[in-house]
Amino acid sequence: MQKHLLFDRVLPLIQETVSARGLSAPPLLVAVAGGSCSGKTTLAKHLTRALTSGGSSTALLCEDWYFKDHDDPTVPSLGAYPWFDHPAAFHVDAFLRAVDRLRAGGSCERPVYNLHENRRTAERVTVLPGRVVLAEGLYVMDALKRYARGSLFLFVDAEDDVRLECRVQRDAASYGFLRTSVEAYWTRFVLPAHREYVLRQKRLATYVVQNNVAREMRD
Repeated sequence: MQKHLLFDRVLPLIQETVSARGLSAPPLLVAVAGGSCSGKTTLAKHLTRALTSGGSSTALLCEDWYFKDHDDPTVPSLGAYPWFDHPAAFHVDAFLRAVDRLRAGGSCERPVYNLHENRRTAERVTVLPGRVVLAEGLYVMDALKRYARGSLFLFVDAEDDVRLECRVQRDAASYGFLRTSVEAYWTRFVLPAHREYVLRQKRLATYVVQNNVAREMRD
């Protein structure tokens, strides 16, 4: 039976798990996956701040930093447009190498991706090691399933209409997109990928975190 967890119980769960493992244990891997605008990014950033300020240093690694460039021929397409919601739109191997370095107690250099231009920049940012390695993104559970044993896998779930409304608000504020454009993109690209690829990760989750009520927790 699938275990469910309230948002306000996620932080205490991780803190209790870290404490029980002891100081000599390797870093705890926490994977936070979920659909677009489910609240996974907001939750991951909140956890990173709270855990670090509470004495459990946390290394955050976001899958969005590993998007491929829009003109990369390996990015799947729908019609004439790249399908960035597809699992193959990410540099998964590079993401895994970074996770492995952090799990081993080292630091890593992560890329910087320009979401306005859909292209990686030349900049690199150092991610320092921590007692917790927090990986966040659409497909992090699929990418990290070999590490499921001994890790915490959290799937943030929300109804489609709730996520769409948050996507409309986010894209209007960040990119100036009109509602009609966001809804068209959602229907053509986001929903098909969510139903075919994102949702199947729920079976890998240690806990499903429902987020239809806590609407302030959004990507």
